[in-house]
Amino acid sequence: MGYEWILAVIALAIVPAYIFRYALGVKTYGPGVMWRTMRGLKLLDSLASRNARAWRAIGDAGAVFAFGVFGAYYVQKTRNHNPLWTVALYAVFLVSAVIATFPDALVGKQVPLFLVFSLVFFGMGGFAVAALAQHTLKIILDYFTGGAPVPGIQPIIPGVEIPGAPITVPLSALVGLVVLIIVHELSHGILSRVEKINVSSLGILTLGIFPIGAFCETDEKQLAKAKRLKRMRVLTAGSMANIITGFAFLGVLTIAMLTLYPALQNELINNFASINVSGVMNGSPAALAGMSPGTIIYNPAELLQPANRVPGGLAIIDTSKGPVAMSRDEKGFVGISGYVAEMKGPLPLGYWTGSLFIEALSWIVILNFLIGVINFMPFAIFDGARIFRDLLEFYGAPRKLALKATMGMTYLILVFIIINVIPYFVR
Repeated sequence: MGYEWILAVIALAIVPAYIFRYALGVKTYGPGVMWRTMRGLKLLDSLASRNARAWRAIGDAGAVFAFGVFGAYYVQKTRNHNPLWTVALYAVFLVSAVIATFPDALVGKQVPLFLVFSLVFFGMGGFAVAALAQHTLKIILDYFTGGAPVPGIQPIIPGVEIPGAPITVPLSALVGLVVLIIVHELSHGILSRVEKINVSSLGILTLGIFPIGAFCETDEKQLAKAKRLKRMRVLTAGSMANIITGFAFLGVLTIAMLTLYPALQNELINNFASINVSGVMNGSPAALAGMSPGTIIYNPAELLQPANRVPGGLAIIDTSKGPVAMSRDEKGFVGISGYVAEMKGPLPLGYWTGSLFIEALSWIVILNFLIGVINFMPFAIFDGARIFRDLLEFYGAPRKLALKATMGMTYLILVFIIINVIPYFVR
């Protein structure tokens, strides 16, 4: 991104705020703009009255997801209902935890036992703190042992590469951000109305013309005076709704990956006029056949199409070194680890539409899961801090001690955050 684009983005993030303030009378905080509206409040009441039991169940589940065994015991003792209901909620949480850690297990990555323990017993709030602490320790050890520390915190900014991963955040991530914000804040608002707590307005926050958040203005005095269980449901609703949304879109993404993605891959590969090999694995069929970086392949579809990847099958390749025949390995591959493709022409609009659809689905899933978990951390600006404080009081801590313990956790997490940001500035 050139300097002119950076200057344009900065201008659009700052200048409009002052125009909105003086021309439209909108409330601003520096370049931040708060857009309030009363529209949508009737919709909140309608959703709350039609599905009150379901929303209360989501709030109860939120306490279990937030702090595991301790949240489950709290729900059981506070609601004083059939224990089987609490056991069912905890079982759903455990299944969700297994699914959350499955991708690491799928690629052979071992999840540390202390992270599994923190997730199972202390819920997603405890897991988030433990994971942040683990990366903090890794950064400190990297500095002392001469390693290359990787930041543990990454702002989701389109066009910016994620440290430690060859992934650049695409513009479609904004779709995931919008879905996450709407789901989170509407859920807080709906649970507030279910529990008869007033909501004065809804709105969005922008930095100039760029949306950065949303809000649901709940009557804080009513929320503070409400019974602990009602307050807990309101506080857990946002993250719990994000997690449910993440699972729902994960199902849609899975279907898209099984049906749409193969067709897109075929269309892409068929549009390759040739590929220039940039990497060959040692001892692979390609290496044994004499292929090396710089070799040009003129019939890449024969090599790359999934339908041709038959274990032990014969691949006859037309290359810049002449025709090459090789037998595929037991997985149907030949051992080419990298290449640069020369396209026949521009890809059709359908290909880009389908690719953007899958990309947007992926970021909806990633961001909803990510924020759903992080927001349960007992950190002052997150809902998890108030949930944590209420749980401490429930388990017998005096209010002042619960408040001090919550602030102590906030300061500890703040130290972790600072250390996780340092690698951006100190290599």
